[in-house]
Amino acid sequence: MKTFEVFRIKKIILLSLAAVFMQMGCKASVSPILRHSGPSLMDELAPSDIISRYDTSNLVGIIAPRSEHYSIITQTWPASTRTTYDGTQNWGNATFIDSTGSFCNVLMCLFNKAFHNIPSSQVPSGSYAYSGNDLPIYTDGSTPNIVMVQGLDSSYGFAYDSLTFGAMPLITNIVRGQNVSRDSNITVNWSGTSNDFVSLMIYCWDSTGTNDTIGKGFAVGGYYNNTGSATLTVVPQQLVKGLADIELRKFEPKFITLSSGRRVCVCCETCEDITVHIVD
Repeated sequence: MKTFEVFRIKKIILLSLAAVFMQMGCKASVSPILRHSGPSLMDELAPSDIISRYDTSNLVGIIAPRSEHYSIITQTWPASTRTTYDGTQNWGNATFIDSTGSFCNVLMCLFNKAFHNIPSSQVPSGSYAYSGNDLPIYTDGSTPNIVMVQGLDSSYGFAYDSLTFGAMPLITNIVRGQNVSRDSNITVNWSGTSNDFVSLMIYCWDSTGTNDTIGKGFAVGGYYNNTGSATLTVVPQQLVKGLADIELRKFEPKFITLSSGRRVCVCCETCEDITVHIVD
């Protein structure tokens, strides 16, 4: 398994744990990572007050291409094996359901390149993924992204469309290795504003050697309009000291209509991830 694939798996586990901590009483929610826990589709992207902005009627699928830019310290152990990493990884997955809300497979799912079915042992998984980190995703606002969905029969439907997406948000006031104080609110500024929404999260992943007896939480975050700035309300007890990643993720949902009249959401996610030091 490639080093970056190991990092991604560890990151998903950490973010899933962070979501649990949020649900146990921290002030804000975090961006969901696992999208295959049920047929709710867009409901898993963000809180209901955000999703209610969109027409989710007759929705039978979601395709989520993701372009993630990293300026990080790699999450490897022991610490002596860590290096800095700068780069962009493009990947994605998709989920499909039938009219009853049960997972179902399709004949084809394509976003510039084909997504492949993730099989389950006995029932249709409804899950598809691009197996690689070089999925073409065009976010210049003009280059078309080709989308195709073909159901197993005509009752499900077919669609071929092209969609454009806007630029990735880029954090402008924080760089890798910067000290970020947990003693006051944390403001993050970024470029690439739009009418879409973002999630902003800070999650701590190594407090080794800090001898921290105050910090109890591992993550803070929330959802915001993509206005270019957001402030997280933080008190020292919410974050342990140590290495942490600041993740800013923009969600840009668009919709295509199948020949059957059913609809699929294509939600392009663009993300910047920066490793910092949480300090007093």
